[in-house]
Amino acid sequence: MNSLSYDEATDSVLMSNRAIDAVVCVDHATQQINWILGTPEGWTNTDLSLFFTPADGQADFEWQFAQHNATFLDSTHILLFDNGTNRYKTTTAEADQNTGHYSRAVLYEIDTDTMTITQLWSYGKDRGLEWHSKSFCGASYDAENDVYWICSGTTSYDTATDAYVATASYSADSTVETRAKIDMVRGDDLLYELVLTASCYRAERYDPYAYAAMMDPETPGTTYSYIAE
Repeated sequence: MNSLSYDEATDSVLMSNRAIDAVVCVDHATQQINWILGTPEGWTNTDLSLFFTPADGQADFEWQFAQHNATFLDSTHILLFDNGTNRYKTTTAEADQNTGHYSRAVLYEIDTDTMTITQLWSYGKDRGLEWHSKSFCGASYDAENDVYWICSGTTSYDTATDAYVATASYSADSTVETRAKIDMVRGDDLLYELVLTASCYRAERYDPYAYAAMMDPETPGTTYSYIAE
């Protein structure tokens, strides 16, 4: 797993299980599975009623693969980073396999009464290889400013060919470097992008004057905050 998120309204814990392309919601009190977000293809010995079905009329709906940082925005809205590593299961017929190399930040809306799911928004697919990260990454939503902060943290850029590539070689003489993209996005519009020549696991934007800025190393558990007047 690579993230946990808690929803107080339903007393549920959201767990991102990258290796099985699934986001699992568990009842905090009973530890029973509430539902599973991800393609039901390839699952065995599992109650398939736990999975969602895409709601009608969604030509652009896609399941997530090898995701990171799945979080509750509220009880019915799930935000995550869809790395898109191997966009198919081993049981998928070769003719139906999606082998495209792209990553996305995606917002889903779920209906647990009808067990349907709707893809409300996504960003990154159209950017292809230049925004494709096989690992790491995350997304968060700033409701006050109506923007998403997204980290595509492990894109692969080949300095020899001046192009982004799907796979990186880590040999001593490799010309491929890792570049992280930290983006501020509103709707489909990229408002800001910071490019780092390094990998980045996750990124969030903080107000330096309104959060705990310093931990006293001499007193574990004691946090000092500086709040602007």
